[in-house]
Amino acid sequence: MSTRCNVIIKNDASERNSESVILYHHHDGYPEGVGEELKKVLAQGTFSDKSELSEVLVGDYDGYEVEDGLAGDIEYLYTISLNQRQLKCQSINILTDETKLVFIERF
Repeated sequence: MSTRCNVIIKNDASERNSESVILYHHHDGYPEGVGEELKKVLAQGTFSDKSELSEVLVGDYDGYEVEDGLAGDIEYLYTISLNQRQLKCQSINILTDETKLVFIERF
């Protein structure tokens, strides 16, 4: 079974999700998959805008799609705040909607 995730990209941590770019990734959404890939991408470049980063992920990496909102079947949620240079990963129990912090890292 695929491990699905969403990636929320914000210019600033205070942005609402509706103002952010939301990406969906259908497989390898766990921290050792998409999490490591995001760390690698963020370490390689300085991104000043959410659109710029989303274009790189969708255009240069396999499996990322732009979405209008959060998917209902995700197991992980990644939030990238460009101004704070922070990547946060949370696991999500889709049966109970409970979230658990997996990691927060600076880039």
